[in-house]
Amino acid sequence: MRPMNLSHFRVVAAVAAWLIPGPGFAADARVEWVKIPGGSFRMGQDNRDEGPVHHVKLKAFELAKYEVTVAQYRACVEAGICSPVDAKCLSASGLPAGDEHPVRCVDWNQARIFSEWAGGRLPSEAEWEYAARGGGKKQKYPWGDEAPTCAHAAYGDPSCGKPAVFPVCSKPLGNTAQGLCDMGGNATEWVADIYHISYQGAPADGRAWDSAEYLLRGARGGGWFERAPNLRVSKRGFSGERNQCQVIGIRPVREVGASGTAGGVDWIKIPGGKLDETPVKPFEMARAEVTFKQYHDCVRAGACTAEDSSCAAADPELKLASDDRPVICVDWFQAQQFSRWAGGRLPTDAEWEYAARSAGKKRLYPWGDKEPACDQAAFNGETCGVMTTRAVCSSPKGNTEQGLCDMAGNVGEWVEDRYLDPAAGKELGSTVRPHRGGSWYDGNDALRAASRDMADQDVHNDDIGFRPARSLKD
Repeated sequence: MRPMNLSHFRVVAAVAAWLIPGPGFAADARVEWVKIPGGSFRMGQDNRDEGPVHHVKLKAFELAKYEVTVAQYRACVEAGICSPVDAKCLSASGLPAGDEHPVRCVDWNQARIFSEWAGGRLPSEAEWEYAARGGGKKQKYPWGDEAPTCAHAAYGDPSCGKPAVFPVCSKPLGNTAQGLCDMGGNATEWVADIYHISYQGAPADGRAWDSAEYLLRGARGGGWFERAPNLRVSKRGFSGERNQCQVIGIRPVREVGASGTAGGVDWIKIPGGKLDETPVKPFEMARAEVTFKQYHDCVRAGACTAEDSSCAAADPELKLASDDRPVICVDWFQAQQFSRWAGGRLPTDAEWEYAARSAGKKRLYPWGDKEPACDQAAFNGETCGVMTTRAVCSSPKGNTEQGLCDMAGNVGEWVEDRYLDPAAGKELGSTVRPHRGGSWYDGNDALRAASRDMADQDVHNDDIGFRPARSLKD
């Protein structure tokens, strides 16, 4: 374990760890995705912070049909991923917060974390407005140019009665051409961008605009208390990213094909069986740890956020950031982003160890019971030379029987589960995640198939990477 972050610590394998299996992500989130075709449009309006009007070209993407509901967000909290909404904020509003109402009183980071848990991210302002315009059409409101009525949106017109939030998709007359609900009214929605006072210098390719000297974040779509002019598709709003506001909720976006197969992953079938007394269903696992090249492909596709470059370049002589070496300096959420983009997920702790033991065999290391040698793994061996990572699959003598490379050494690998304190019988913290396999920085003990490390899910370390798994159809 490298002493780089105080939240990154070890529990030795000799102590049995208690783990809570991780959630099924998109299955738990139950997001209904709507495909928005790519194209070009003129974004904004020549009106204060809505201008200048500028040309933007976007690739196709998928946006959640409706705002994240209370029930969806609760599933993320119960999974230990999201932190609870601000209860004081909710009670102060005096508004209903039933399971089908849009979740509110979440800050920008809570919105980001939910979106990543659901297999997506927050939309850019350009993506949001393009979708609100029904695919970039020249129109004033999500439904067209007709002035808002109480049938179009939940908003603050006196004729609609007391302003209130409604269950999502209660106003179908206000839907976009693609069927998106509540793009005007109900809850305002966080976007990824840092708020700028104009579009001067804004990106022309639809990506989020994240360079600024202050941390106000954009919010779009009007809200339950707004008047008609604020439901316009070009209308912009903002709030401090730590603000938990009665008005602002969430609607995630994802790349087209985010649930499909990408990333050039070489999948290896692992037969089902038992890990000690724990049954393990058949599954597939990536033959190798994800490389920098693969990860950068995901970043270029817009499905992954970039690794922490300052972390990856901290020891330039070690050449850790080479294309064919395992990606490092990515947190648990980023590992999930790539895995979902590649058509998989992170392996469970049980799956990882079962695979490292060549389908559950009783052995100390992936190759058997002999102590590690320098040609079996990249690790901190006394005679192995400079400690650093290697190109993936450079140590074939250390492979499992199924052909998995580097299940010991090179980099530790994030798994999906959460960790419990084995002594206290309770969580070390809902954000603490195991990683397995030891790394280039570790000695023999960490390379054992049963050895476990752990770190906070937000940590970026130069000895932690990942490899995806995916389920097989029954």
